[in-house]
Amino acid sequence: MVPLWPLPMMSGSMTCEIAASPQVVWETITDSQHATSILTQLMEHDVISGEIPKVGSVVRETRTWKSRTTESFRTITSVTIHDGEYYSLSTNIHLSQSRAFSKKQHAARTGSWTIVQGNSNGSSVFVWTYAAIPETWQESMALFVFGKVIRKSIEYHFQQDLQDFKREAERRQQARMDCGCA
Repeated sequence: MVPLWPLPMMSGSMTCEIAASPQVVWETITDSQHATSILTQLMEHDVISGEIPKVGSVVRETRTWKSRTTESFRTITSVTIHDGEYYSLSTNIHLSQSRAFSKKQHAARTGSWTIVQGNSNGSSVFVWTYAAIPETWQESMALFVFGKVIRKSIEYHFQQDLQDFKREAERRQQARMDCGCA
C-alpha cells in the first residue's frame, strides 16, 4: 500500500580528521566494552545479539538528548574492511519510546554510515552520514514543521560523538606510540 502523506527525508553528513591510524579509529568506534566511557552522551550500551562489528548484530543504546533520555536499537547491516586503510560500517537505527515522556512516542527509522579512510599523512578521515525516514504521517508532519530544529539537534549530538571518538582514538594512538607498539 502506498502512503497518502508525503514522506520527507532528512539527511546529513559530518567529517572529522583524526590524528590516528584507520585501524586505531576503527577499534575505537567498534569498542562496545568501553562505549559508555568513550561517548559522553551514552548512558547504556548493550549488545543484544551477535558480536560487534558483525553483520546482524543488534545493540541497544540509551542516550541523553537535550536533557531527554532516548533508547535506540542499532542493527549492523554491512561491514567493509579493505587492507587496513578503509573501513565502513552501516546500521539501521530504530528509535523507541523516550523515557522522558509517559505516552508512547512514534518511532522513526534512520540509517547511519560510518567510513574511516587513511590519509597519506598517517591520519584518518572519519565520515558519519545519516538519513532519517519517518514511519507515520505524524512523524512526517513533525519533520515538516520542526525540521530545522530536529536537524540542528541531530547534528549537534553527532558532532559531539565525533569529537568523543576523535579524542579517544588520538589518545589510543599516542599510547601506542609511547610504548613503541605503533
